[in-house]
Amino acid sequence: MFLNSNGKHPPAVIEMQPTEPIDASRVDAKSDQQAARNGSFSKRWTSAVMEKNTRPIEHLTGVQRFRRALLCPPHGALAYNLTKIIAIIALFSALVAILKAEAFPGGNLWALLVVTICAMIGEEIATKLRLPGLLGMLIAGLLLQNVPGIRVATSITPEWSSSLRTVALVVILLRAGLGLDIVVLRRLSKSVASVAFVPSTTESCAVAVAARYILGFDWLCIENVYAIEVFSVLMSVGFATTSLTMQILQAPIEIVIGVSYGLAAGLVLWYLPHNGHPSKSPYRFIILLGAGLAAVFGGNDLQYSGAGPLATLIMAFTAGYKWRKSDASSHEEVTAKLAMLWRYFQPVLFGLMGAALSTEKIQSETIGLGIAVIFIGLLVRFLVTPFATLGAHLNWKEKLFASIAWFPKGTVQATLGSKVYDYTTLALSTQTAPDPYLLRELLTQSTFVSLQMLTIAVLCIIITAPLGAIGITFTQGRLLERRIVSGATEQELDTSEREFIKEELPAGEHIMVDFPESCLENNTGKQ
Repeated sequence: MFLNSNGKHPPAVIEMQPTEPIDASRVDAKSDQQAARNGSFSKRWTSAVMEKNTRPIEHLTGVQRFRRALLCPPHGALAYNLTKIIAIIALFSALVAILKAEAFPGGNLWALLVVTICAMIGEEIATKLRLPGLLGMLIAGLLLQNVPGIRVATSITPEWSSSLRTVALVVILLRAGLGLDIVVLRRLSKSVASVAFVPSTTESCAVAVAARYILGFDWLCIENVYAIEVFSVLMSVGFATTSLTMQILQAPIEIVIGVSYGLAAGLVLWYLPHNGHPSKSPYRFIILLGAGLAAVFGGNDLQYSGAGPLATLIMAFTAGYKWRKSDASSHEEVTAKLAMLWRYFQPVLFGLMGAALSTEKIQSETIGLGIAVIFIGLLVRFLVTPFATLGAHLNWKEKLFASIAWFPKGTVQATLGSKVYDYTTLALSTQTAPDPYLLRELLTQSTFVSLQMLTIAVLCIIITAPLGAIGITFTQGRLLERRIVSGATEQELDTSEREFIKEELPAGEHIMVDFPESCLENNTGKQ
């Protein structure tokens, strides 16, 4: 090694090799590749679960339909049912916070919530099986009352059950009243009167006679409206505890009270809220529902139980007459709100009816004899209906179909079937008598008869609902001819009437479209 003049080593010199210039684009590409690798999983996962990223496929397999149903955000049937579940959870949480133990398992509100949810599930299952939804609701209530281990319905108090069924009755009457169109009734007055009253009256008489001699009952259904009103009046007279004179005057007094209340409340709804009110439809709905509830519950408290339903029906009919002429859109809005309310009360009504029937209290002979009474009434109605339609200008096939279409029973039976049972368990238990033993004997006998009537009402729905659905499904294509309905005829059925037909009769949409045009033309010519 060489030393410099100072005796030290000279500094080492490092020769730098020439390097290539840095390519910025290449560096950016590598960075993009690294970022793509890091985010590829999240992108693939997001793409896989997001419904908007899927391409439409014409013919989906079962696995593909199931996969699409689970895509996000929730949509279709999954979103619909998930919304229901969240709403129920929110409602239940509020009830727990407010009512504490009453809303916990074993409490009254808990039992009502479970019965309602199970009734909705039963409706879905029955619909999938092409059976009437009300049948699934009814069976759900029966199971929750009678199957060991899940007997949740036993916690429901009679007062709550009776009150909820009464609310359902008010909703039914309001919808029926708003659905009655005086113009159509006038034009088809003879046909409507005959078809509405003759089959119901003859069937009621036949059932009364059959029940008297087969089941040993004492002498104690416009169609649904007629049945409800007559039943309510007879109930108030049959369970009256006043003098004989007052029992004789009971029905006329109730008619006067019901008509007066209904006309007065209906006339008020003609002018209040006024047409310029910014929220007239919601207020009309609130007043109509509140006045109906006040009439029915108030009539029961005043021992005039027949006046309330009559007043509710006349009030809705009177108000609806004016609304149709001056404000059709508001009439449809109120009708739609009542239809939505009925959609929630329907599972409550049928679920509670099934839950009211305990198989431990039913005697085996009641089932057999009750079925015999039901079929006697159905046979009489089947034979009488063609004669009731003589003024409607139907051919023999259409008359036969009309007889079959009236087989199903549901809403009225569910509403009124347990009324006698409610009276005996609630009204008679509060009465006093000089002889306690006599009171117990009366209560026991009345409870037995009311339980028989409730059993027959449940059997009537279980038998006639699927029987009518099957009969309509298999005969509508053979007995009816599809015709194009004219524009005027199409407008005659408003929203309430269409929904009522769809709910009360299976395949109601087909019945509505297939209604014979000749009948309408002939009646129009007579106007």
